[in-house]
Amino acid sequence: GVSFAIGASRFAILLAGAGFDVAWWILFRAYLVAGFFNLVLPGAILGDVYRVWDVRRTAGEGSRALGIVAVERLLGFSALGCFGLVAAPFIPLPAEDRYLVIMLMAGCALIAGVTGFALHPMTNRLMRSTLRPIARISTRAASAIDNALLAVSDLAEAPRVLWRAFALSLLNQGLPVAAVGCLAIPLAGDVAWYWFAIIVPFVTLVSIIQIGRAHV
Repeated sequence: GVSFAIGASRFAILLAGAGFDVAWWILFRAYLVAGFFNLVLPGAILGDVYRVWDVRRTAGEGSRALGIVAVERLLGFSALGCFGLVAAPFIPLPAEDRYLVIMLMAGCALIAGVTGFALHPMTNRLMRSTLRPIARISTRAASAIDNALLAVSDLAEAPRVLWRAFALSLLNQGLPVAAVGCLAIPLAGDVAWYWFAIIVPFVTLVSIIQIGRAHV
């Protein structure tokens, strides 16, 4: 329940940073409905679609809301990577297997750094350069993508907004880790904390991907 409130607060911060004025309770309601959809369909896609639609219905700008939801997802990915970076060095492995920890940390660092790459102005310009071929097929689609990228660009120029949203992402991703740890203590009290900080974010990551969720 707390995670919905935190998610709504993070979304509100990002929306405000991009110039939207949407009441917090509307976003909280959207998170509750989106959370229900995410339990029904894999990949958490329908929940994101609903939140974009809800912002468009309230503020009249669905394309820019799409870009903000994308940034929100990226911040969540980065938070998951940070959990892995913190926990991986504590995994007790023999000296000959320490390379596994290095590989795990490299993967986590890549996940943690994906937001910085996606928000870089050069990446934004590169993505916008692909709009011309899309415009030949559908001017409306190209315009929607351009508006989404403009919202991402606006947020990239507001580092304070991004850091505040990232802090909430860390808190939001930490709640499931704490919850699973608390539930596991009566069953396996000798399991170290770093296993929860590795496994729970990993399951969260693959559950966002439709194929990964099917395998889980």
